[in-house]
Amino acid sequence: MTLAAPAGTAESSGTVTLRPVMGPQAPLSQPVTDRAEPLTFAVPARTMWTITVALPGWWAAPVVVEVRDADLNVTVPLVRTGSVTGHLVTPTGSRRPEGLSVVVDVPPGARTLPGPPSAETPCVLAEDATFSCELPAGTLDLVFRPRGYVPAYRWGVAVTAAARKDLGAFALSQGAALSGFVTSRGKALQPGQGKVELFLEVAGSGTTAHRLRRPVASAVLAKNGFFQLTDVPPGRYVLQASHPGLAEAVVSPLQVYAEVETKLRRPIELQPPSTLTLRVSPATAPEGGPWLFRVQRASPVTNRYEAAPVFEGAAGEGTVVLREQPGGRYRVTVADAAGNPFASEEFTTSGGGDETHEFAVELVKVQGKLHRGDNPLA
Repeated sequence: MTLAAPAGTAESSGTVTLRPVMGPQAPLSQPVTDRAEPLTFAVPARTMWTITVALPGWWAAPVVVEVRDADLNVTVPLVRTGSVTGHLVTPTGSRRPEGLSVVVDVPPGARTLPGPPSAETPCVLAEDATFSCELPAGTLDLVFRPRGYVPAYRWGVAVTAAARKDLGAFALSQGAALSGFVTSRGKALQPGQGKVELFLEVAGSGTTAHRLRRPVASAVLAKNGFFQLTDVPPGRYVLQASHPGLAEAVVSPLQVYAEVETKLRRPIELQPPSTLTLRVSPATAPEGGPWLFRVQRASPVTNRYEAAPVFEGAAGEGTVVLREQPGGRYRVTVADAAGNPFASEEFTTSGGGDETHEFAVELVKVQGKLHRGDNPLA
């Protein structure tokens, strides 16, 4: 095994440890006194091991190797380190975590670290809840994992080699949490403008149901679209994401469990609003006047038609054009001037582009005479 460090860097002493991925084998460790000198470990064939390096001033992502029936040469890249510090603030009456680790990754589009992404590194946690973590130099996305508490996130942290960066206080939560990412199609998310809101999944339309449809929790989107909702009571929820200039999106149902963080596996994608063109044939009502359109959009949270109509009025030349409409479920009713409905239809739009919906009204002409008793009415 060889430790690969940039040329011209000073030597330091440390330890390389092999831990079995599974099986009864005990961990194996060797001291590092000269990085240029290869290390040799004798291990059984057909076993798997995780290689970790503890070397002051250097960082290496854990490496998993599979040993078969032949010798294996492994090179572990080393990266210069800096440190981040901070202070954990626990809820009143709660004890400090028994341990703290940090998951190291790079922001999308940045230079990747050697080794696998999302490598986890232990931190030093003092009795007064201050901590220090030695991390690779670079711009990093960090997920701090205090044992027994919800993870805490810091994005785009600049770590300088041989320097210390204070990240300040981390307010911890022991309750349930929900986190994920929001992305957009065709328009960049603006920092501080997008948000997510979490609603209880409640049926009904009474006063109690209306009150419960108020957000249980909400959060502003981070620059990279990340959100985290903490201290959420366990239950079934509806999550709504929104951003100015983009159609809102809804994810449901979501099950949040006690004392764990629920993570969305896929990002929520916000799309540009659409133009809906509604066209009725024939273009005029039987009496010769325009058709009257009533267009309703269902609530993205309850899927019920609770809000005021999106449009209610006459259709000039049999056509109504509605711009800047989000995706969702719509109901369109076509009536004559007296309010008699002639057509009604529901449809769902994806919000992925402009759409046209046509309604055909089949008119039947009925002729006859009205009588009053035996006498026809004039």
